[in-house]
Formats: sequence, structure tokens, C-alpha cells
Amino acid sequence: MFSVELKKTAASLSRDKGMSVFKSYTYFEIYYFNDKLNFYEPLVELTTMHVNVMTDTLNNTHVDLELNHTLNINFSVALCSTVSTFLTTLEEERDFYKSQKGDTKTASSGKKYRREIDFNPSLFWIKNNTGEVLWFKT
Repeated sequence: MFSVELKKTAASLSRDKGMSVFKSYTYFEIYYFNDKLNFYEPLVELTTMHVNVMTDTLNNTHVDLELNHTLNINFSVALCSTVSTFLTTLEEERDFYKSQKGDTKTASSGKKYRREIDFNPSLFWIKNNTGEVLWFKT
């Protein structure tokens, strides 16, 4: 439903007199999928963002975000519809996950394990290294 494109990204980390300074910049744009027109439209048009994160010896962190161009954000009825659909889907998936989360079987060894749930094939895929189950609805 949403697509974020990062281009020409660079980052550096330096330490000076007990301060850590992380600097990064990237060109980015964000798109949303317009169901009625059946293609992606820009939500945030191409712009450059600079990020500076400074941490001192007392672990106080200061974050600066700087946009060097005008930030063009496009709001439309189609965007509102996409966001509404996205939030509804997340709610449904959260409720389904909560109903299945505690559902375990006990193996013959006495150890509990999560039962496998069959899902329909999805158009979406996320690499998950958190140990938590991800649910999708298409």
C-alpha cells in the first residue's frame, strides 16, 4: 500500500572529544497505492533529508533533521481511503494474532510449541528476525 524509495544514501560516524556524531543524508520519496487508478501516486515528492545525531559523554542525544527543499505532501481522497483500508487491515490482523498467540500444542516430550497455521499465498513478504509471527491479509 505504501512504498518508500531511498536514493543516493550516505552515512558517516565520527568520534571527537568524547562525542559521537552520526551524519547521514538521503534523497527520498514516498508513494501510496491508489486502488481506483491502479498505480502508485506520490505522497511525499522527491526531497533531500540530512540527519545528524550527536551523543555526548553523558549519553545525552541530540537529533537534527533537515530538509533542504520544500516538502511537498499530496493529500487526496484516494490517500485517505488507502490509509483507512491499511488501518482496518492492521486491526483485523492484530485481533487475529491475539486470538492465535496463546494457541499451543503439547508434544509427546511435554514441551509446548506453537501450532502451524495455514495461510493463503500473499503478495507481500517481510524478512522477520524478531521471533514473532507476522500475519498478512490480501
